[in-house]
Amino acid sequence: MKLFHDQQTRIENLTTKLFHIIQPLQIERCGLLDGAAGEILFAATLFKYRGEEEYLEFATTRLESCLEQVYQGTVKDLSFVAGVSGISWLLQYLVANGFLDEDVLQAIDPLEDAVIAAARMDMDNDRFDPLYGLVGKAVYLNLSSRTVSNDILEEIVQYFAETRIREGEACYWMRKAKFQSDTSPEAINFHDVCDLGIAHGMTGIILLFCQLFESNICRKQLTEMVYASIHWLLSKEQQGNIYQFPATISGVYNDTESRIGWCYGDLGIAYMLIKSGKTFQNDHWVKKGIEVARRCTARNVRTAGITSYSRYPYIDGTFCHGASGIYYLFHKINSITQDDQLLSAIKDWGLLTLRLTERYIQRNELRSGYYTEKHHSGLLNGYTGIGLTLLSMLDEENATWDKCLFL
Repeated sequence: MKLFHDQQTRIENLTTKLFHIIQPLQIERCGLLDGAAGEILFAATLFKYRGEEEYLEFATTRLESCLEQVYQGTVKDLSFVAGVSGISWLLQYLVANGFLDEDVLQAIDPLEDAVIAAARMDMDNDRFDPLYGLVGKAVYLNLSSRTVSNDILEEIVQYFAETRIREGEACYWMRKAKFQSDTSPEAINFHDVCDLGIAHGMTGIILLFCQLFESNICRKQLTEMVYASIHWLLSKEQQGNIYQFPATISGVYNDTESRIGWCYGDLGIAYMLIKSGKTFQNDHWVKKGIEVARRCTARNVRTAGITSYSRYPYIDGTFCHGASGIYYLFHKINSITQDDQLLSAIKDWGLLTLRLTERYIQRNELRSGYYTEKHHSGLLNGYTGIGLTLLSMLDEENATWDKCLFL
């Protein structure tokens, strides 16, 4: 499938321009999904496709600067999105793809020990959040070849087994979330909530379980929990709304309406069902995932949850909440299922991503609902996520960077 073959020159020009916007930026963050480590991933991918030394030199220099900050203790965050575990994932990825020698991995053993300690702290404090807590750290640790990492992964599986909330044959996990009071906006209350998304909740947990199962970790327990959690999630499907599954479920607040972004929403759930169905050889889940994805094709730019007028009118083109993430999920689902009914949506969201990117470059300003700075390079909410997405349009079968997004 070469849906964007006729756009090759346009895509190459845009990704080059995005790189040249990123190139002079100062390092404000080192994280994989919100900073310089994502820039390195984008530059390395450009070098893989084009072989131009400019990209490799940038990636090398940026990596040296990031690692210097890490080893000096400047980067205190240990999360996957913004800290040491995401940076360590990048190093593993660069070695696996031939950009770095394996000797580099010896240097990250102390970092891995810190991530393991942080994972245990997350378990003690019930912080399982995929981006900022336990799940993201487990995604990194699953790449490690050290025996100690297998031990902690087994502990993590046991943690989820012990903390699940059972409802008959089903199960789910809750977290504490902040809510503003309806009567007193300045008052902040904490309530238990079940998040159904990739970024902070159930879908992200189940995708981790798929990765661990493929690595032959605690397969019996993982199989039981995946079956039980998908059973629970499917029981929350709704009828009569534009969305099929709510974003969150709480005993205090009504189920919340959902977008179809990468972060949360029906499209991420569709991908998870298909991925789980393939991993656990369950055709029913695959068929259900395709059904959910097909229904998502009815949602357009006005109804997908990517427009806002709160601070200024914009259409979000970034990966986490916006058009490029929607395109990529449709593309990823189709790459597994070969479902022709998704082709029109893939084309439409891909072309929208191209138009929005051109607009950002023309205006010399990125519009995102999450960051207010003029240029944000982050993978989730900035230029590198858009750039990697555009490159995937030209190499539809070989994108491996998306593992850092639990895909």
